[in-house]
Amino acid sequence: MSDGGIRGKRPNMAYIMTSFPQNIPSDRCLQTDGLADVQFGADMRDREFLLKPGVVFFNHGSYGTVPRRVLKIQEEYNYEREEHPDFWTRLNSKRYVDQARAALAQFVGAEVENLQLVVNATQAINSVVKSFPFSKGDALLNCSYTYGAITNLCEDLAARIRPDVENVNLKLPYPPTSEDDVVKKYEEILDQHPNIKLAVIGSFLSFIHSLSLSLSL
Repeated sequence: MSDGGIRGKRPNMAYIMTSFPQNIPSDRCLQTDGLADVQFGADMRDREFLLKPGVVFFNHGSYGTVPRRVLKIQEEYNYEREEHPDFWTRLNSKRYVDQARAALAQFVGAEVENLQLVVNATQAINSVVKSFPFSKGDALLNCSYTYGAITNLCEDLAARIRPDVENVNLKLPYPPTSEDDVVKKYEEILDQHPNIKLAVIGSFLSFIHSLSLSLSL
């Protein structure tokens, strides 16, 4: 017996979902009142963040904190997601991501299609390095200041993923003698390895423990 061609076809979920009135996405707007004349320091910390009084937090690179007003918006999104996970996952969340990318593109002066939201800097660099169009004999440059996870990434790329790509690690003095000396060492390593096609340049400071100090910023 024929099933009329229906079996095996998935329903148009976008049509079904948008037919429900409760699936109207909310255009949330972050309130920026009081930020035009912001005073950085203890006043900003106490007014905008949930950090305990007396805490001077340095470890934003690993365990960052966000302003109270951002947490409020996040809470609203969390409730919306819990109200109907399918609506959120299939439709609304993608819309919100596109809105965020558009706002970010305008802020940094980039094209929307060239921006993507990621969990952290390690994931971002991982995505770039692993998708870079290396050719056989090319090289990747990092340095002795490179964050540990990224050093591991570069080593793994050359050892396992792309054994035809050379991993070059520049040994920089610690502490550096001068900015000019650092630039000179990069020039020298690039001259020595003209096959370098991608360089990871940067340094990360990460504290094992955040500092709790009785200081007035």
